[in-house]
Amino acid sequence: MPEPRPRRLSKRPSAATSRALAARRAHMDRLNARLRDLLQERARLAVEIARWKRDQGLPVADRAREQEMLDRLLARPTRGFDQATLRRILRTIFAASRRLAVREAKPRRRSPS
Repeated sequence: MPEPRPRRLSKRPSAATSRALAARRAHMDRLNARLRDLLQERARLAVEIARWKRDQGLPVADRAREQEMLDRLLARPTRGFDQATLRRILRTIFAASRRLAVREAKPRRRSPS
């Protein structure tokens, strides 16, 4: 027996519904832009810290510090993502920042003069 087809919504949204959706989407777009800007700022700071640590003879990567930041961020419950999902998102951001920092903190090879 064939599976039933999903029911289509034939009702067109009202103008008010369309405006409400458009407003929410515009808000999401603004949040996405802020998120992008904050992530890029974080990346630049991670590189700055890594270079400073390199110049001081310190290891660039610090997994203990990453764990401290993660623990502190997850200590206070918030609404939205569940704890496991938020942990994965933050770990992904930390790992990407670490990779960038390690790569950018490598001493630059000088071209022969």
